[in-house]
Order: sequence, then C-alpha cells, then structure tokens
Amino acid sequence: MGTTREGRIKQFCKKEGMNLDFYNQQVSNGLKWCFKCRKWISKALFNIDNSRWDRLVSKCRFCQRVKVKVVTKGRVSTFKGKLHTEDSKQKMRIINKGPGNPNWKGGISSLILQIRNTERYKKWRRDVYRKDQFTCTHCNVKKAGNNITIDADHIIPLAKIVFEDNIKTIEEALLNERIFEVENGRCLCRKCHKNTPTWGVNINKKIRNGKRK
Repeated sequence: MGTTREGRIKQFCKKEGMNLDFYNQQVSNGLKWCFKCRKWISKALFNIDNSRWDRLVSKCRFCQRVKVKVVTKGRVSTFKGKLHTEDSKQKMRIINKGPGNPNWKGGISSLILQIRNTERYKKWRRDVYRKDQFTCTHCNVKKAGNNITIDADHIIPLAKIVFEDNIKTIEEALLNERIFEVENGRCLCRKCHKNTPTWGVNINKKIRNGKRK
C-alpha cells in the first residue's frame, strides 16, 4: 500500500483520521485538501501543477500568498508624496547609465542585442538554416512544426568575436566579416544548444575575465 494512487489516498486518510468514503465524497464535490491550512477548499482556489496526479498544487492560493512582515505592514513609504525635479531626474539617469549602473556588464550584452536585431544578422541566420537544412548538427534532429526549436549558433561565440576584434559600435559590427561568416554558424536544437559551454549570457563574463575557449 502506498505505491499506487489508491494506496497513497488510504495512507493519507489513515494519517488524518479521515474516512475514505468521506474523502471521496469531498473530492466528487469539487473540493481539495490544503496541506497548509488543513481544510477542504474549492479546487478553483489551487494553482496548476501538471507534475501532480490531480494537476493541482498541494497548497491553496491563500497559503501560497507571500505574507507581509508585521514590522513593515502598514508602514508608509519614505518616498510617498515626494516628487523629483526634472534636473534631479536627469542627474539620476546619468549616474545610473552605462558603467554607473550596478548591472553594467561592459557593454557587450547590449551591443550583441543590437547586432541580432539587424537585417544582416537575420540573413546570416537564414543562410545557416539553409546550410544545415534545419537539422541539429549534434543529434541530427530536424525541425518539426512547433515541437522542435532549432537555433542558429556561432561556433566561435559572437561575444568572443566582439571582444577580440574590439568592436564598440553597431556600425563596426556590420562591417565585420567574422560575425556574418556562414561557415562559423551551425544549427542546434534547443536541448543541445543549452548543453554547449557558450549557452546563455555567462560567456560574456568569461570573455571579459580572459577565460577564452
């Protein structure tokens, strides 16, 4: 008992001191037991979780809600009613722009996004897709409707080319042949792409730290 759904229900009823017939009646009435507040609550008040047998989370929305700390509850914000002048707003923009921003990453990320939005980059992607015939070069899976996502990936990472060739502007990027070299591109399915060492934005940090691959 306990290895099947019915067995787990029986174990639950025994633990909670609940009659099995009563349990089944509550479920048929559209109710679900919340393991946090320990009450029978309408199934409509539970969020979706497709990994569970009933496709619902074990806690109701009231129990999942983040509670405000008592020490801060009702406290008026120190900024309430305060307005900044246009001059102070402009100063804050300048301070938090570029290297002054705590999230600044050397300018590589924003430039790469600009490159990827250009028509020349989009043409490069199309050419890579045609070269590899929309087939992952790692596992040979083909694009099939919306079920498989195929990415056009730089073999020598785009961020590495931008760093090595000291590209600072979008104009310099559009004149750089290494970025748009079709033979430096390959098709990868999303699963294989995520397994490459260059997946995600971490490659930019590695390059700036001098850890080039």
